[in-house]
Amino acid sequence: GPSEFIATVIRGSELDGLAMDVDTADGFTLLVKEVKAGPILEWNRIMGRKGLDIRTYDRIIEVNGVRGDAADLLKVIKSSRKVELRVQRPTVFHLSVAKRTSIETIGAAVDSRDGKTLLILSVRQSGLLADWNKANWQKPVRKNDRILEVNGIRGDAPRMLDLIKAEDHLDLLIEH
Repeated sequence: GPSEFIATVIRGSELDGLAMDVDTADGFTLLVKEVKAGPILEWNRIMGRKGLDIRTYDRIIEVNGVRGDAADLLKVIKSSRKVELRVQRPTVFHLSVAKRTSIETIGAAVDSRDGKTLLILSVRQSGLLADWNKANWQKPVRKNDRILEVNGIRGDAPRMLDLIKAEDHLDLLIEH
């Protein structure tokens, strides 16, 4: 399917909004965490076969032509009955980092509860990812990104965590 598309949904009653959980941590977009019974689920039922369903980890980057501020996006959703969402699929990129000392860490808090990936909860001020972010400011690793693969291993979160701790050189596949 496309990497970006428009979804047009009609909100129900004022109280139910769009019936989805979103995270506004990056300040600019709404990261979809969960779609519940409601207008988005209806849209997904109809448009899913075309690959235009709204999924967990998609980002809503624009609402009714408004973009740039997550709080504004939420306001527009709450105040409009007809809502046009510009949806962006996650992108995947590779990064390689090397520890300079054996005690250096990746510098991130991660959640491995899904057993398959490492969800980044925060990136600390110092560490391998902070260094990467300073040098690669145009594609930083941020909260809610996921590490899909470590040194060729994917789908095994405990093993990936072990590799991050043990290996000096890390090749990571990140979903943003």
